[in-house]
Amino acid sequence: MQQAIQLAPDDAQLHGGLGRLYMDKKDYASGEKELKVALSLDRNNVVYWKDLSSTYYLAGNYPAALTTMDLIDKQEAPGAGAWFIRALCYDKLSQAQFALEAYRKFLELDQNRNPDQVWQATERIHVLEKTVQKKK
Repeated sequence: MQQAIQLAPDDAQLHGGLGRLYMDKKDYASGEKELKVALSLDRNNVVYWKDLSSTYYLAGNYPAALTTMDLIDKQEAPGAGAWFIRALCYDKLSQAQFALEAYRKFLELDQNRNPDQVWQATERIHVLEKTVQKKK
C-alpha cells in the first residue's frame, strides 16, 4: 500500500485505505495521519470522517472523536451506533447530562436490535440519573 502511495501520492482512496489498515492494526497515530491526508484530498468523503472518528475513539481521544462526529452529523443524520459511541465518549469525559441524553437517543433509535448495547445503555442511564440528581 505504501508503495502504491509513492506512485500516486494524491490518491485519497489509497491514503484512506492505509489509514483503515493502521486503525485495524491498532496503530492509531499512523491511521490518523493517513486519514487526515485522505481528507485533505477528498474533504467530503464521509467514510474517511467516520474512520477518523473511530480512530480517535479507539485511541481514547474522546474530545476529538466528538468533534469529528459533529462534522459527520452535518453530512448525515447519526444512527443508533453513532449515538452509542457519542454516549460512551461523554461518559468517559464525565459529562453525565450529555451522556444520559445520548444513551437515551441510542435506545430510541436502536429499538432493541443490539441487546448488549441496550443493556449497557440502560444500566448506565440508571447510574447517570443518580449522578445528575446529586449535582442538582
